[in-house]
Parts: sequence; C-alpha cells; structure tokens
Amino acid sequence: VPAGEYLCTWHKSPSFGWVYKLQAVPQRSHILIHPATWAGDSRIGFRCQLAGCIALGERRGRLPGPLAVLASCSAVDRFAAQLARRPFKLLIKDFEHD
Repeated sequence: VPAGEYLCTWHKSPSFGWVYKLQAVPQRSHILIHPATWAGDSRIGFRCQLAGCIALGERRGRLPGPLAVLASCSAVDRFAAQLARRPFKLLIKDFEHD
C-alpha cells in the first residue's frame, strides 16, 4: 500500500466476513485489514495469505517453518470492537532507514 492517508470502513468481504477496507488506494482494490497467519514471500516458496492486505496479530512466533502472525483472528476482533466498527483514518508512511 503506498504511503498516504486512507479512510477505512467496515466492509463485508465474501472471503473474510466483516473486516475493515481501505478506500481509494491508488492502483489497488480490495485492500483489507483481515486475519492472516502467513505473510511470507511466495516467490521463494513461503506461505502467504496476503496480497497487499494488512494482517493484525497479537504476537509473532514460529509455526513449523518461518515466522508467523499469531492470534490474528482475536486481534482483528478486538481492534474492530475497540473502534466500535466505526470508520477511521489510517496513515501509512514510507519507511526511512539510514
């Protein structure tokens, strides 16, 4: 997702049920905040459940293989409940390193 400010709205996804959806992402569609365990680089053989979307988790750890996002379903549920499923603005910044 390119750097910018995005309105996120409560949305019913055919694949994930009720989740947040980022609105008006340039050159992208259906960018969601949804549960996922695997976010590896599929080009080199790792499992991946994301195609540009954002996964939430309570912690990271190892399942057999690479690092994984753990307790993702409960993290998404708690996030939505905390926001009372209201729209919010998400600011994404470019990462700068030295």
